[in-house]
Amino acid sequence: MEKYINILKNTPLFQGISEAEILPMLKCLSVSIKNYSKGEYLLRSVDKIQTIGMILSGQALIINDDVWGNRNIITELSSGMLYGESYACISSVPAQISVIANENLTVMLFNINHIVTTCSSSCSFHTRLIHNLLEIIARKNVRLMNKIDHVSKKIYVTRYLITCLANLCTLALTHLQSLTIDKGWQII
Repeated sequence: MEKYINILKNTPLFQGISEAEILPMLKCLSVSIKNYSKGEYLLRSVDKIQTIGMILSGQALIINDDVWGNRNIITELSSGMLYGESYACISSVPAQISVIANENLTVMLFNINHIVTTCSSSCSFHTRLIHNLLEIIARKNVRLMNKIDHVSKKIYVTRYLITCLANLCTLALTHLQSLTIDKGWQII
């Protein structure tokens, strides 16, 4: 665990937690380390999970495969980045994404129950960790809302332009119709 301290101290999850507190915290949280080979799934959609993963080395992809077999890459994960935190917090809901190793990698796994339930010694760093996790989830939520806002505006603008174009075509046809009737032309 000690060899990962330099990575951990620079992550948002451990922000405000001293280097000296990290190692005892890892023991308190009963974290585990797992290695994955390229192409191996760290998390499959429909899995119900209770762990949050942090990439320690290597890269992974968060993907979404639709019912037609199309694969969409949602994001790339690298050292220090988390995955699965939202699904771990609501462990009764199956994941709707998969996480796959893009290369050989090492992951640290945190059981969500060890994070949100403070230990008997009421470690001061534990409260800070919970705060950091909430902030990470909130920031991801805000980014998602911004994406939805941008995408919906594009759709709204497109819909608006199509509606205007359709109205313009209807107006033009009506005008053309009135011109042809006045001139005695016939519209076919």
